[in-house]
Amino acid sequence: MKEQLPREKISDNDKWDLTLIYKNDEEFYNDLEKVKQEIEKVTIFKDFLKSSSRLLEYIKYNETTERLLYKLYYYAHLN
Repeated sequence: MKEQLPREKISDNDKWDLTLIYKNDEEFYNDLEKVKQEIEKVTIFKDFLKSSSRLLEYIKYNETTERLLYKLYYYAHLN
């Protein structure tokens, strides 16, 4: 079995084009910090089922945070 090469030694033609997700690592780390702060806000939805407006607010929050998490995951995984 061949030894896996470090990413720096692999030709650009053989790598995923991750600039479609983030233009650079700095953008990735900015979103990582943003999502850390957003996840801490989940506690404000503790009693979200008590009203429909709170439920809708939670669903929107969850969708936004989840999408950002997936974006971060795919970038890190493919990198």
